[in-house]
Amino acid sequence: FMMRLDENNDLYVLTHNIYGNPAFREALDKPTSVLRVRNGSTDFDPKYYFDLESAASGLGNSVVNFEYYGGGKFMASVQDPSQLDLANPFSYFNDPVYRWYSFDLANQTAERVSDEYTVAVIALSYFNDGMGYMPVQNSSDANIMEEDLST
Repeated sequence: FMMRLDENNDLYVLTHNIYGNPAFREALDKPTSVLRVRNGSTDFDPKYYFDLESAASGLGNSVVNFEYYGGGKFMASVQDPSQLDLANPFSYFNDPVYRWYSFDLANQTAERVSDEYTVAVIALSYFNDGMGYMPVQNSSDANIMEEDLST
C-alpha cells in the first residue's frame, strides 16, 4: 500500500489489512507488515519480514501510515481495537482509535510517541532539523503533532 526508499535505495513496502476493519482483518488473517526489496533487486528479500503489529501493541492492532524520516526509522499510527465502536462498521476509519509510534526497520522495534487517540489520517508528514510534524485529528480538532526524533 505504501512504499519508501531508504538511504541505501532499498525499497520498503508497507502491507496493511484495510485500516484494521474487523471483517477484512479476519478474512486476510495477516498482520500489518513491511517487506523489503534490496537495491538492485526486483524481488522481495526472503530474509526480511517486519511484523509491525507484534512490535507495537500486538497482533490485531493494525498499522497505517509510513512516514519515513531517515536512519531506518518511520512514524505510523497503530490502531487500538479496544477503542472501536463495534456497532459502527466504519469506526475503524472515522473514530479516534489510533496512536502514533516510531518504528525501527533495522531492529524491528516500535515505540509509542503519543498517547492521544487520533483518526486514521493518511497525509504527508514533514521532517526537519531533528523534528517530525505529523497531521492528527481527534473527535473534535485537527492539529499538527510535533515530535523530537532523537527521543
